[in-house]
Amino acid sequence: FFYRPYAYSKKGVPVKAQISGRKYQRISLVAAQIQGKGSLIAPMTYCGTMDGSLFEAWFEQMLLPELTERSVIIMDNARFHRMAVLTEMAQKQGHKVLPLAPYSPELNPIEK
Repeated sequence: FFYRPYAYSKKGVPVKAQISGRKYQRISLVAAQIQGKGSLIAPMTYCGTMDGSLFEAWFEQMLLPELTERSVIIMDNARFHRMAVLTEMAQKQGHKVLPLAPYSPELNPIEK
């Protein structure tokens, strides 16, 4: 169910309803996709919002170990995708990071 902090009623008639007051916790997913295979690799769920340190940890500890062949890693232009340390880590293992053009999610294979 959706939490609604407001309610409507006829003018002058107060709304009497029980509200749980509990909003649900956000659970997010970060993963990668190998083009042509369709399945997700290195999936990780987390609570809250993604930030640079969480993305860097996922990239280094989960994504890079899954890439057994030299790969081109395509990422959109989220701020934490543009960190130089990601490109350096990828290059050390023989991979290349390719950023998408700004405002072009239609070019991102994982969005299809």
